[in-house]
Amino acid sequence: MPYLLLLPLSALLLFTGCMGSAKPVPHQKLATYKTIEIACQQTPPETLRDSCSGFLEALARERTLLDEMRDIREDEKEEASYIALADEESLLALKLHADKAALAKECQAQMPLIVKNDDINSAAFCLIFDENHITLDEYKYLKKYAPRFDDNSQFVAFENQYAQSELKRGLAALNKGDKRTALNAFKSASKANSAEAAYLVGIVYEEKQIKKAISWHKKAVQEGISLSKVNLARLYLRIKLPAKAREYYLSAAKDGNALAMYRLFKMDAKSKSKKARHEATKWLERSATLNYPQAQYIYGLQLMKQNRATEALNWLEKANANGIRDTNFFLGKLYYNQESYTLAYSHLYKAQDKG
Repeated sequence: MPYLLLLPLSALLLFTGCMGSAKPVPHQKLATYKTIEIACQQTPPETLRDSCSGFLEALARERTLLDEMRDIREDEKEEASYIALADEESLLALKLHADKAALAKECQAQMPLIVKNDDINSAAFCLIFDENHITLDEYKYLKKYAPRFDDNSQFVAFENQYAQSELKRGLAALNKGDKRTALNAFKSASKANSAEAAYLVGIVYEEKQIKKAISWHKKAVQEGISLSKVNLARLYLRIKLPAKAREYYLSAAKDGNALAMYRLFKMDAKSKSKKARHEATKWLERSATLNYPQAQYIYGLQLMKQNRATEALNWLEKANANGIRDTNFFLGKLYYNQESYTLAYSHLYKAQDKG
């Protein structure tokens, strides 16, 4: 780079230093090279050792220059010396950037051979360059060494993208009725750390293979999919294990699942225990409050039986707005009793369709 272009920058740096501004951290601009420096010092690939050596030499010289520039700026006496160092440092900074880019490019080119030779240490070295990308074959190779690369940005980015593409492929196959392809795609996505995929595998297995469905839904729960708790409860009811079903419904209800709350109500509504029936009603009310339509309907009917017409009307109207057409007859009765005949007629007329 011509010195004429560097002199204004150097003079500006000197001037701002003289103005008493906050001095920069000595090697802050070298922080971006720290990971590469450590990797080059430890276990660089055989084919990259010369490139690493050149990079380390340039980095050491850059650090020395920055130290010298800092000292001169503090003295504020040797302006000519500082400008000369600044010029050299600017050129060296460009070289360091170019060396880093060259190392990244060499790694990108060598990755297929690294994978072929099962050279995992060289692969780990090459993954330090964020600007590079990995292929599906390289991802599958690296995945065998999980969780070693689970914090690597390249690996994680590819894995997330791959999981999403497999989810889309599985859903497309499922929509066409191709459950085998869907299962394979969902399982691939699950291996790529997609909790949603584990849930979908469980869904596919539910029809005919309950034990497998239970196993996959448990995996989904462990990975944070609370919705699978409701599926597990339903599956346990199918195999006549109501205690296990209650356990998962209760857990899902505590997570705020309105359907689970309604199911707990259904399980205990006719219990011989007064305490259990009371708890069931509380779950019903909470489910209705969370806008679960069937709970709003049943809760409204309970309030009607208790002659709490105004409250019943409120919940039945909400259930009706949410698509529960059986509410029309009861809303008609309530409005009729209030002598709101126009509203009563409207609902009773609609109730004809339900007989």
